[in-house]
Amino acid sequence: ELGEPEELNVLVSIKPLALLIAPLLSDKPQTRGSVGILLPAKASPHNYALKVSDRKQLLAADLVVWVGADMERFLQKPIAAITREDAEKTLAAMDVSAMHWPEPADDHDKKHQHHGLHDPHFWLNPQNAIALLEAVTKRLQVLNPAQQQNYQRRLDRMRSKITESEVKIVDILKNVHSKPFVVSHDGFGHFIARFALNQLAAIRISVDSKPGARHLYALRKDIVKAEARCLLLEPGETDGWGQRLAKELNLRVASLDILAIEAEEMGYAEYIEGLAVTVEGCLSEEL
Repeated sequence: ELGEPEELNVLVSIKPLALLIAPLLSDKPQTRGSVGILLPAKASPHNYALKVSDRKQLLAADLVVWVGADMERFLQKPIAAITREDAEKTLAAMDVSAMHWPEPADDHDKKHQHHGLHDPHFWLNPQNAIALLEAVTKRLQVLNPAQQQNYQRRLDRMRSKITESEVKIVDILKNVHSKPFVVSHDGFGHFIARFALNQLAAIRISVDSKPGARHLYALRKDIVKAEARCLLLEPGETDGWGQRLAKELNLRVASLDILAIEAEEMGYAEYIEGLAVTVEGCLSEEL
């Protein structure tokens, strides 16, 4: 018995995926109730440990959408088990063929890109957001054929909204393309590549690495030489490297919420435009 689309139980690993997928499942704006989010708000997908209740949620879901093993290693085994039972029940964003992956900034970074070959924060490129939406829509149509047209209509609406957002973002960032900035770690690559921004360097190569003294020395020199004025951190980054560097070199610090931790009551389009406004604010003000 096929019910309303809300009755499909969709579970996602992290919040950015919910921002994208919830509007496919319901016409009620901002009801994310139709999508469960596995990871608690402040938890890191890089080192989360699954609880018994999480495993129950995974097994109960009609569809589990995750980024992939590069991002959520902890899901690799449970998802492999579900997929063996029924391949239609899981979808990894990293397996979506239309995804675009930016080239690592320089060759020696390639082996450090998170745990795998790609920077997994694909949703920071709106074109990738659309690619995921299209893949999820196809899957929803297979799982719940009675709602095919509804899913398609909502996809079309989301697609045009995101395309409009891209136009706005291009306009927001039009005067800051050449301005150099530093990031706390290499997690912003998709946004930077899509909108042609000028990332000078990263303090840490990945979320869980520590910068060495030689790297920090070279970084200080590069920042001074390039006259970089802005440092982008993630909310809640408290390891002090960035803050110390910012204080020492008089950098503006902006918080770029790449895991959408602070994105309350908003859709993906507003969220991604908000990131652009934050970046522009950090880059454009003269000290």
